[in-house]
Amino acid sequence: SLQRLSEYSRHLASYHVIVHSLRRHALDTPRQVTPTLWAHATGGRGVLHSWTRMLAQARRLVRAHPFDLVQSQDPVFTGTVGDVISHRGGLPHNVCVYGSNPFDPHWVRESAWTRLAAPIGRRVLRRAAGVQADGSRTQRALLGAGLAEEAVAVKPMVPHDLDRFFDAIADPSLRRELSNGGRFDRLALFVGRLAPQKDLPLLLDAAASVRARYP
Repeated sequence: SLQRLSEYSRHLASYHVIVHSLRRHALDTPRQVTPTLWAHATGGRGVLHSWTRMLAQARRLVRAHPFDLVQSQDPVFTGTVGDVISHRGGLPHNVCVYGSNPFDPHWVRESAWTRLAAPIGRRVLRRAAGVQADGSRTQRALLGAGLAEEAVAVKPMVPHDLDRFFDAIADPSLRRELSNGGRFDRLALFVGRLAPQKDLPLLLDAAASVRARYP
């Protein structure tokens, strides 16, 4: 994450990131990571206290710096802070939808918290100047919910170190370890949360179908 944010900061005169954290993490703040990147830890006693500290820090930063854009990592937790700051400061608000999609019925049904949070997230997205989605399926869901086409952009989360990953899985010793001592000759990689909307059973069914058709 630091490498990714540092790369972003190379293109900006000033980039301030407020990081949700708890007191037990004992993070020094603010911390200057690059000449143009600063990280600010909230250091809250709990999640709600961290949210209030995030809002207070954002207000102080907006008063001290002539920002051009407010960006939130999700539509609910950071999105509500970004929504308040952007509208009070007259700044455009860009919101990332990378998993937490309040228009996705699977996400909404995940827990009591998501059912309560969904209406809040929908309001934040509808008021945002721009929305950044992780794929075309999420984009279609957002457009189907009424968001303007010109406001929704797709930016897949592609890791910066894919070459290192492919070098690692090509290593024979690692393949033997992952294949249970050579018991399996094919490996499938799943990257994601073990949550209902990720539909891992579909992957397992697809793997079984492929194996049956191409032994």
